[in-house]
Amino acid sequence: MDELRDLSQIFNTAAERFSQYKGKDFVLPQVFKDQVKEINSNTITYNKFSEIIETKGTQNGVLNIFLPNQWFISHLISLISIMNCCDIKRKHSKLLQKKG
Repeated sequence: MDELRDLSQIFNTAAERFSQYKGKDFVLPQVFKDQVKEINSNTITYNKFSEIIETKGTQNGVLNIFLPNQWFISHLISLISIMNCCDIKRKHSKLLQKKG
């Protein structure tokens, strides 16, 4: 079985990086842009300091949502935490099924 990640280490690293934020705008790394090309099947267009999420609305057509890069970074901490918690739950469920 895969080793579980230490959530306290993940939280501490995220908190440390978040506390280093100087309040200035920044460019997202290309590796991030390459890996995050859409959200919930909605296309993302990356600008230098912002993104446009093009939603696929059914009532009024397309809705463009403009977001600064800081939005991604601030929400990334929560997303990483949730993903790791889901991974732990999945692995524990597999263990319980094997023992049950």
